[in-house]
Amino acid sequence: MSTKKKQTERPPISTPPKPPVEPKPKYPIVTPPKPPVDNEPDPFDNKQVKSWTFSIGIYPGILFGIRTYEEVDFKTHVLYLPFIDFALEIDN
Repeated sequence: MSTKKKQTERPPISTPPKPPVEPKPKYPIVTPPKPPVDNEPDPFDNKQVKSWTFSIGIYPGILFGIRTYEEVDFKTHVLYLPFIDFALEIDN
């Protein structure tokens, strides 16, 4: 007989699984810099700047005269000639 003791087999110790690791990006993510802010005022933001529109149209009839149409935001001055009208619209 042998003098060696019979060793009992132990079950292997199980380790918990490792949590998934997000892969690192190849290049670092960088946000672009903000554009510089101009301190000069925009000339088109000024409410005192008046704009105008000139248009030419036709109408059915014979008429000769001038008329002004007043609206809340603008005035329209119209020159009527036979079959043709010229309109100048000016913002208030």
